[in-house]
Amino acid sequence: MNYSKIILLGISSCLMFPALAQKRPLNHNDYDGWQHISNLQISPTGNFISYNTDPQEGDSKLVIKDKAKSGEKVIARAYNAQLSSKEDFLIASIKAPFLDSRKAKIKKVKAEDMPKDSLLVYALQMDKSYSFANVTSWQLAQQGNAYVAFLSDINAKVDSAKDSKDAPQGKSNSKQLSVLHLLHLATGDTLQFPNVDSYAWSPNEQFLVYAKKNNDKDSLAQDAGVYLYDVNLKSSKKISHGKAVYKSFTFDDQSAQLSFLADKTSEKALQKTSNLYHYTANQDTARLMVSKSTAGIPNKWQPSGDGKIFYSATGSTLYFGIAPIPKVRDTSLVDFEHAQVDVWH
Repeated sequence: MNYSKIILLGISSCLMFPALAQKRPLNHNDYDGWQHISNLQISPTGNFISYNTDPQEGDSKLVIKDKAKSGEKVIARAYNAQLSSKEDFLIASIKAPFLDSRKAKIKKVKAEDMPKDSLLVYALQMDKSYSFANVTSWQLAQQGNAYVAFLSDINAKVDSAKDSKDAPQGKSNSKQLSVLHLLHLATGDTLQFPNVDSYAWSPNEQFLVYAKKNNDKDSLAQDAGVYLYDVNLKSSKKISHGKAVYKSFTFDDQSAQLSFLADKTSEKALQKTSNLYHYTANQDTARLMVSKSTAGIPNKWQPSGDGKIFYSATGSTLYFGIAPIPKVRDTSLVDFEHAQVDVWH
């Protein structure tokens, strides 16, 4: 019997057990330091890789790797990154600092006054970037990507003497104005369209459709409606008139047709209606295609205001949803007489 091997094995076992015993279990402090990777993207050419590193709590980072260069580009708080089709620009949202948002939540700041995102435009080859503040949304077209369209909230000064008198003491005479920006990525030139609340690109980037509201202080304003901006002609055409809630702007794949939903009832109307509109280049304005009175729509039904609209690949068929017309709200009861239910999980 080889006693030396037995003794050596015994000594090794004795040394291992204390080492195993010294391992401490994981705790919440360990978990807080963990990070995970999200939004991993590889460019079509394979030249660029981007991803986010997200902590359990705090600000995330966007990491960009260029195949032709060593190292990596790190952008703090950037997310939702998207490369242009030529891979010369990267567009991303910049989230407000975590601590700022946390403080605002603790103070119960209103949603419209919460810290807002910024828009980042990063030129990959030149390694230069610039940003725009208070951006609520942005879009690139499916093709082309010479432009980026984005909505931002800006402070507009109140000009009238009446508005100045009505302003609370200690507060500036300004209001939030929603502005649509059309930014040319290569030159930095920007067009602005005020009082816009929704918009969409055509797939080929030739058309930008947007819905405009009237100025709240101008009772005679006739600006409200849907406009179609032609990028090539650099001009806008009004294709639907009147104050309404316009949404679900949808082009066909050929960018030849446009459909959208509109609710043109007054803000105080007890029952809302949703109608489907259709537009092509040979029309002066968009025409009403489907309403609750259209043949084939069941009684007490209408186009769904929350449904998705989409065209077939050839553009010959348009798909949309329908829904029952909502019941008229009972206004005979005051708010505190309505039953309220709290559900706890």
